[in-house]
Amino acid sequence: MLHLIMLILPALIPSWRFFKDVAPSPRIKARIDGSEWREVQRRDERITVQLSSKHLFFNPNWNADLFLVSLSERLIATPNQERKARFDNALRAHLGLDKATHLEWRLSLVDYHSGRIVQEVVFESADPMPAAA
Repeated sequence: MLHLIMLILPALIPSWRFFKDVAPSPRIKARIDGSEWREVQRRDERITVQLSSKHLFFNPNWNADLFLVSLSERLIATPNQERKARFDNALRAHLGLDKATHLEWRLSLVDYHSGRIVQEVVFESADPMPAAA
């Protein structure tokens, strides 16, 4: 009986250790046709209780942003042409751009050093970035 309880216990009381380690947070900036650089992740200007309650159950924009961040983390960890093309395609889809539009993007890491926030660019797209077929 004790063995059965030990098997069921992790399902009832899950572990809250989601991450292996805490690393700097990647930020995605893009510019279209030579315009100003802007952050891609959308943030709500004001979050009300009603909006927060809705986001608890349905938040497709946040999920799309998390997908891009996940792709950027993989690209930073192991850069290769396939991951670069996949990220570029996902970013174009996220922004609603076709392959003919000139898109530049950069990935930077935000960290906290010596009492201040530091942002370091770690990866930039080629100019122009060839899209994967």
